[in-house]
Amino acid sequence: MKWKLINSTEAAIFLAHVSHETDGLKVFAEYCSKQDTCNNYQTSWCSIEARSNMKYYGCGWFQLSYPCNCYNAGKALGLDLLNNPDLVSKVDKITASTAV
Repeated sequence: MKWKLINSTEAAIFLAHVSHETDGLKVFAEYCSKQDTCNNYQTSWCSIEARSNMKYYGCGWFQLSYPCNCYNAGKALGLDLLNNPDLVSKVDKITASTAV
C-alpha cells in the first residue's frame, strides 16, 4: 500500500520531517555513521536479529533504523535491506521509497 497525500497540511508536515531528518536534504545517513559510533542500533526489539557486521543506524529521508525496520521496509519494497541497510542511504529511489 502506497502513501497518498491527503492535504496541504500533511504535505507540509512530511516535507518538514524530511528536511529535519536529512539536515535540509544534505545527508541521508546519521552523522555518527561517519565516525562509526552508531553501534546502539544493533539490538532488535522484535524477532528479527541483526546480521553480523551490519550497521542499522538511521538512514534515508525518515532515518530508518534497527533490524526490524530494515527487514519490514525491505519486505514491503521487495528488497533485502536487512542484509543491505546501506542501500537506504546510497540509492535515491530506495531513500525516497522508505519514506513513502
